[in-house]
Amino acid sequence: PAKYGSSRLPGKNFIEFYNGYSLLQIAVLRSIKSNCGPVVVSSENYEATMEQITDLGISNSKNVIVKKRPKMLAKDPSTILDVLKYCLQNLDEAHAKNSETVAVVLPTSPFNSSNEIRKAWTCFSHSSASKLLSVSVSSKPPFNAWIDKKKEKGEITFAFPESSYKAMQSTRCPTTYMSNGCISIYDTSELLNNNEFTNVIGYKMSGKASMDIDFDHEFTLAKMAFPVLADDIDFINNSNE
Repeated sequence: PAKYGSSRLPGKNFIEFYNGYSLLQIAVLRSIKSNCGPVVVSSENYEATMEQITDLGISNSKNVIVKKRPKMLAKDPSTILDVLKYCLQNLDEAHAKNSETVAVVLPTSPFNSSNEIRKAWTCFSHSSASKLLSVSVSSKPPFNAWIDKKKEKGEITFAFPESSYKAMQSTRCPTTYMSNGCISIYDTSELLNNNEFTNVIGYKMSGKASMDIDFDHEFTLAKMAFPVLADDIDFINNSNE
């Protein structure tokens, strides 16, 4: 998914991020290198997306397909699942349209890699699950979260008052995981027919993988950290050659 009209950071997928590449271009390069199947890029701005793909030296082909989506699917309340369904139902390319499995690689989760995509794909392929979700350990357990009780007075109360962990130190709480947005994989039939995904497996990734870019300061921090923390920095550097 390559939304162009992001409300909080306009054009975030298309802005230069590292070594002349945008977040979108890095995600495409990683997806191609993972060698899991054809790569479909979906955006409401077909022209800008095609320009990004062309700059990589890749044209619309059996390996990379650029699909324009309606503007209504690029804003709330539309979800990634809505975009996936639209693409699957409107692709003419038989090798993609008839795929039994579809994966999502989010450009805004920069601390991913082609190796992680491939490993997640293999994990899903060897399971009987209908959905895989990449996760990272929660740095702040949800058990002792707080919510506003009376907003006008600033009073807060336990979000989960019945939890035995509500006032416990985070180091003593059970390990919990949060979706990090890097990778999700779906059984196509389940996706198109019911969306329930009763059998979901988690693919565990490092804590840095949980960085998801929504705001300008997150973009800036990720851009500064990328040369140091990205696992595939050599691949990204050499992709320009």
